[in-house]
Amino acid sequence: MTTNTRCQAAHATDTSPCEGARQAVRLRDGKGNVKLGCVHHAARAIASIGGLTVAAGPHGYQGYAWGDSASRTAIRRAKDLAPFDWQQQIA
Repeated sequence: MTTNTRCQAAHATDTSPCEGARQAVRLRDGKGNVKLGCVHHAARAIASIGGLTVAAGPHGYQGYAWGDSASRTAIRRAKDLAPFDWQQQIA
């Protein structure tokens, strides 16, 4: 039996490891589909997919300063990322 150790927000072609809790950020698309993700992969999804609603997941406040959350951290990080940044090749 194999277990998936990656968060739901990790894109199939993104090989980077998850960061922190895999259920820290809740992402909802325009069709109402929900995925839970770590801060790292949630930020990449926010930067790459338009129209996502972002909220803290079940583990979204663990390890974050009072008044902050994993979702806010992911949104801040997404502002500095290019869409699908893991696919960018260094020439």
